[in-house]
Amino acid sequence: MDFHTLPAKHCFYLAILMAIALVSPRAGYANPTFQEAFDKQISIMLLIEPTTGNIVDANQAASKFYGYPRDYLRTMTIQEINTLTPEQVAEERKQARIEGRNFFIFRHRVADGEIKTVEVHSVPLDFGGRTLLYSIIRDISKERALLQDIWHYQSNLEQMVEAQTHIIEKKAFQTVIIMGGSLIFLLCLVVLLIFALKRGNQARKKAEEKEVSLRKLSQAVEQSPATVIITDANGLIEYVNPKFEEITGYSFDDALGQNPSMLSSGQKSKEEYKELWQTILSGNDWQGEFRNRRKDGTLYWENSIISPIKAPDGSITNFLAVKEDITERKKVEETLRANEELLSNLTAQAPGLLYQYLLRPDGTSCFPYVSDAVHEIFGLAPESIKENADAVFATGHPEEAEKIAQKIIQSAENLTPWHDEFRVILSGQPSSWREGRAIPQRLEDGSTLWHGFITNIDQRKHLEEQVRRSQKMEAVGLLTGGIAHDFNNILGIILGNLELLQRMVSDNEKASKRVEKALNGAKRGAKLTRRLLSFSRKVPEEVILTQVNEFIGSLEDLIAKSLMASINVETKLSVGLWPVEIDPSDLEDAILNLSLNARDAMPDGGTLTVETSNVTLDEDYVSQNPGSKVGDFVMISLKDTGVGMSTEVKEKILEPFFTTKDQSKGTGLGLSMVYGFVQRSNGHLKIISEINKGTTFRIYLPRALKEEQNEQGASEEVTLPRGTETILVVDDEQALLDIAVSQLEELGYKTHSAFNGKEALRVLEDNSDIDLLFSDVIMPDDLDGYQLAFAVNETHSNLKVLLASGFTEKREAYIKGDNKYMAALATNLLKKPYTQSEMAQAIRQALDEE
Repeated sequence: MDFHTLPAKHCFYLAILMAIALVSPRAGYANPTFQEAFDKQISIMLLIEPTTGNIVDANQAASKFYGYPRDYLRTMTIQEINTLTPEQVAEERKQARIEGRNFFIFRHRVADGEIKTVEVHSVPLDFGGRTLLYSIIRDISKERALLQDIWHYQSNLEQMVEAQTHIIEKKAFQTVIIMGGSLIFLLCLVVLLIFALKRGNQARKKAEEKEVSLRKLSQAVEQSPATVIITDANGLIEYVNPKFEEITGYSFDDALGQNPSMLSSGQKSKEEYKELWQTILSGNDWQGEFRNRRKDGTLYWENSIISPIKAPDGSITNFLAVKEDITERKKVEETLRANEELLSNLTAQAPGLLYQYLLRPDGTSCFPYVSDAVHEIFGLAPESIKENADAVFATGHPEEAEKIAQKIIQSAENLTPWHDEFRVILSGQPSSWREGRAIPQRLEDGSTLWHGFITNIDQRKHLEEQVRRSQKMEAVGLLTGGIAHDFNNILGIILGNLELLQRMVSDNEKASKRVEKALNGAKRGAKLTRRLLSFSRKVPEEVILTQVNEFIGSLEDLIAKSLMASINVETKLSVGLWPVEIDPSDLEDAILNLSLNARDAMPDGGTLTVETSNVTLDEDYVSQNPGSKVGDFVMISLKDTGVGMSTEVKEKILEPFFTTKDQSKGTGLGLSMVYGFVQRSNGHLKIISEINKGTTFRIYLPRALKEEQNEQGASEEVTLPRGTETILVVDDEQALLDIAVSQLEELGYKTHSAFNGKEALRVLEDNSDIDLLFSDVIMPDDLDGYQLAFAVNETHSNLKVLLASGFTEKREAYIKGDNKYMAALATNLLKKPYTQSEMAQAIRQALDEE
């Protein structure tokens, strides 16, 4: 770089800056880069020992200017060149300080004796631990001579003007003649002098501007709020400004000769550094961010621009880095990122859709913001509704569109919070429920902006429906249970008397057949009563380990007989089916009910497919099917090819007394019973139906974990167990009491009887030979069967107890209770109405139990 190629006002500053940048303390002032630049510069340069004035070195330009060889100049002192006395030198330095300039005007003597006026810029620099004055000298002799000529011409002009004025006063005529020639000469002279004066003033002004610029540029670098680093071509630091020391904690001496990697925190990859070097070595600027480490170990961020410095031949001699400390900005950005991440996490974890909904004055609307859950809630992409909300409203249930629109308008008009529950219909799916809440605000342009959320409440709606269905079934159960007690008593009387009568007319074949038919009718009535009671039953009546495939095989004939000849029955029973623990009678009722429904759905014939398989329900299935549970299940499917059901019918099909059949063909209790059985078995019922495509009922029953036990088949003819023990029979129904006493006495037992609990306690006090208390549960007065048993256990702990009832509400409560004694009584309850055989078995079991 040659200074003469640059504007004059920059040359001194750049020469000094170059010297600062290129001097290396490890190589003295003989740093090769510096030496080459020092030698080739056209400006006059000297290195001077400040204490002695010895000239340590001079460049080629100095040798040419002073007329001495360089080696000879190195033997001289500055005092031999400077013609000013030490006092004059001190005065010049003082004047420079007063004028605020950093250069000095001296008069130097060259080899031929000529005196040159020079402008000297000196700065102290550290050369390998040795402080020298680095001086740049500029010859201003010609400028000063020109100024002298201008001042001389200006003085002569003033004298000539005075002389001409004097002549004009004495000799007007002569003056006129003289002026004819002299005025032209004077005019030209004035023009030349003014031009010369102007050029001199411009030169002096430029010199002053140059010094001001130098001073400003120097102060700008030293006082810059940005870090400035200059390295050599190999990346070794040759200059840093004070801001570098402030930011990094490293001093000027610490940094010189070091690689900027001394600041590295190790958080920038080798690939990034490689890309940086490729950029600047190719002659281009690189801009990026570093996370560096200070001298004290703390980290900081900086934004850097690194530029190559080129020689005239295009070669890179140095690199300049200007860096801005952005640590505080990064902290703010990090805080914003953390807040955004927190908001994103909260949004992702939020149970539904977070949104902003904008209603414009012209009636159009959009969603300026929606969370990613919009796909789950409405099946839409966020981008599709940011300008127009029509796609969202298109998913709404047609029956609710007007209601939703009215509520939104009302919220906008009154600025009241919006809340609504509504149904949506997504592509290829049945309608599902959503709940929305939002708070509106009015914008300056008259628009209304809501901030709110929408959640999927399908599961809640299903649970609510299950609760309502359970409540309906419980209400039916309470109703039928209240009636069933009396009805069971009536049936018990009929059954008991018929069984007694049957033995009395055993020798009359015609009478025996009549009695047998009556018995069968009474048993059917008892079975119907038990089915009605299943509405109020929350636990299975009798649970045994069951092989479903074998059970269905035993029902195939019964199923076929229940259907029309035009209906084909197919079975697909999976091999290796898991066992289940259920009440087999409940399963039988469920399969028959579903078969009969399939028959009614296929009036013109079709196919009923009964299928079984092992399935494992996972979290995904459970999330899509409220009421189901994760685990292993045996699936029993009954699929017909009938008329199918609409969505509305399917939603109500399990309600008690709901039916689509004629009143003469159905009561609406069949599917309710199936649902009750599945619930009692801790299972799950799924219904799949479509108009004109048939219906599938899938029953999922939990897999039994215990192994199946082989049970000895009962003989066709059962011998009734007998005994000789004494039994106290308690029942408030006289007819039932009489039958029970008669049947027990037929079996060899001795009996006592009582009409209520209080009377039973008196009988126990009077008779110490009683072995078993056999009592009805439902009785008048203060003591029912359970309370009587509890009181007896307190006073007669060794007395065996057997209870009988047709009403199971209290039974389930005691089974689930903490009292083991009462739970055992409830578990072994004899269900009314009962036959003599069932009573004999239960009595014997109670007496023999340890």
